[in-house]
Amino acid sequence: MEFTHRTTADYLSMPWKNGGGHTKQLAICPKTASLADPFLWRLSFAEISLSGPFSTFPGYDRHIVQVAGSPLRLDHGEGGAKDLCLEQPYFFSGDLSTSCILQNGPAHDINLMVRRDAAYGDLKVNSIEANSTLHLLLDSDFTAVFILSGHVCTQQKGFPQLKQGDILIVTTDAEDRKNARNPAAIELRASEVSTVIFADVRVRR
Repeated sequence: MEFTHRTTADYLSMPWKNGGGHTKQLAICPKTASLADPFLWRLSFAEISLSGPFSTFPGYDRHIVQVAGSPLRLDHGEGGAKDLCLEQPYFFSGDLSTSCILQNGPAHDINLMVRRDAAYGDLKVNSIEANSTLHLLLDSDFTAVFILSGHVCTQQKGFPQLKQGDILIVTTDAEDRKNARNPAAIELRASEVSTVIFADVRVRR
């Protein structure tokens, strides 16, 4: 297994083209890719300040979870509309022409984009009680652990306590996941009530 730890100081920050929001890129694969490249997957944190259109990403699946702010609606035109609920992931196609509609002030969300022909992804939100441990078996090629709130630590040596806004990216291979005696896994121990977002990406084979 390969571990990558990043903090808020490491994130690439960029404004939206239409000026309606601001995005922090938490992770992208390959690491050297940009939005102009056919990247495999990308995880980002968006601050939405104005209603307006999302950028389209043909060929990509998008997973979004609102994490703060006023009620947010995504309008896909003929594809329907969805009112997001806090900490409840929502999936839609990046091919759709999509606009966001703010109900009462700005909103924040986490976005996972995955190239449809090469991989598939999932976004989950977990709450960990104070002084409790979450044991997670890893069955994906990439697992990104984003600390939305609280503090957690792992059993992995060499990593400090993960604080709010930190991300831990775990890369595994088939041998890691097939090892019955020592399966690929991580343990997250919370020192206080913590909310953690997991982004999983599995490469199509």
